[in-house]
Amino acid sequence: MAHTLGLRRLQDFLQGTTTLPTSSEALWLLGMRYQNPAQDSPDTDGSRPLDLQVLDEVLADFASCIWMTYRRDFPPIGDTGLTSDVGWGCTLRSGQMLLAQALLRHVAGRAWRRRLGGEPLLEAAPAVAALLAWFWDRPDVDAHPFSIHSLCEAGRAHGVVPGHWLGPSTLCHTLEALCRRRRPAGLRMRVVASAGGGAPVLATAEIEAEFDAAPAPALGDAAPAPAPAETSAEASRAGPVSAASGVTSAGGAGVGPGAVDGAKALAELAHQPPGLLLLVPLMLGLQKLNPRYCEQLRALLSWPQSCGVLGGRPSSSLLFVGAQAGHVLFMDPHEVQEAGGEQELDTYFCGVLRMMPLANIDPSLAIAFYCRTREEFRDLAARLAALEAAASGAPLLSVAERAPCDEVAAWRGGDLADAGGEEWEVL
Repeated sequence: MAHTLGLRRLQDFLQGTTTLPTSSEALWLLGMRYQNPAQDSPDTDGSRPLDLQVLDEVLADFASCIWMTYRRDFPPIGDTGLTSDVGWGCTLRSGQMLLAQALLRHVAGRAWRRRLGGEPLLEAAPAVAALLAWFWDRPDVDAHPFSIHSLCEAGRAHGVVPGHWLGPSTLCHTLEALCRRRRPAGLRMRVVASAGGGAPVLATAEIEAEFDAAPAPALGDAAPAPAPAETSAEASRAGPVSAASGVTSAGGAGVGPGAVDGAKALAELAHQPPGLLLLVPLMLGLQKLNPRYCEQLRALLSWPQSCGVLGGRPSSSLLFVGAQAGHVLFMDPHEVQEAGGEQELDTYFCGVLRMMPLANIDPSLAIAFYCRTREEFRDLAARLAALEAAASGAPLLSVAERAPCDEVAAWRGGDLADAGGEEWEVL
């Protein structure tokens, strides 16, 4: 394991990865703009880095994004005997991060910031703490519906095999299957995928229908079934599980008020007008990213609907959450941590900001957008249509009122085969 992580650090160096922004150009982080204030003597060559105050705001925002990583010592996945996803689960973890960003925005809004050094998250933001419990790696798919156990089970029909790597398209359809089944806090999800060659088509009429649908029974509506019995070692570490939210109480002293408040908040959200998460898997080149798509990808990360780009580089899956000049900011799942629980809530956040050249990302990726309302979706569709018009015949996707018949079949047929060369060799 140490050898694997050592190789990853060497790769960071070879790929040009940096840990801090080195330019004074505007930095975009999931639709939020950060830039030095205008000065009497402007920085004409962009060589001066962001001011410390601006950088502090960037880091506070980044440290509030939910971070998923490799975990170890969780209960075995089915009958595989696997108790860790080190070396094979990075795409699943990147998918968890993407879904978690959308849910965080759905539950707490884009302006939410984690309070560092203050009261514990369970008390300061109980709904966020309850949301994190959905991702704990435990086999009870009712209390923890987005655990790696649940992803592997739901993804079986789409080609997910525990212990094996997978590509973004497979992951997108796995997440869609889970969200259609669970409706977490009322959130809906759609995958927009191409049935063959060419750009996928965003059919606005069909997508808008999601905002007209009556609220369906959603995760958070009712208490899930009690968790299965745990081993004494696991129980002593985690404490008893709250039937209301899946959040354990510290020290095993019973369900804390934060867990109950979080479960109530999520249950109330389940009856609100549904937010919508759109995933668009793409193949933007063969062995490397086609340069004509770089500016389009950078533009997407500046839009208010952006939930990131699930992609990577030619040996690892990453979640790209921002951009500055010719670089992208990313969250890296290749950190090994113990299986999470209430006492490990802080391990779901990361303060280490990393950047890499946009041109170095792998061409197999998926873009993601969250729209809270029909108006936000219409604004997104207008932005995508303008991007398509300026793309000189090579758009990321096309926008139309209705999709061609083959695209509709692709959406409703469930899975699409991953494009050739999509699988990654994970270090």
